[in-house]
Amino acid sequence: MALRQGKRHLVREHQIVISLKAEQFQEVQKLARAAGSQSVGAFVREHLLSFLGIEQADLPESKASGEKFSAGSQNP
Repeated sequence: MALRQGKRHLVREHQIVISLKAEQFQEVQKLARAAGSQSVGAFVREHLLSFLGIEQADLPESKASGEKFSAGSQNP
């Protein structure tokens, strides 16, 4: 769990780990690229929050949003 300095207080970040088969990851990666997402992690995070009805704007920016695709990336 990482601690980041928020505007007024420290913000705790939590992680959810999802195991995917290679074919599943490749499909999610294709969807993320087609959507213009910067990373698979950012794409999955955005869609998970949307599915749960949680507004992305209400949450602190994640380090995942800065990640870029790489050909051998296995980090969802």
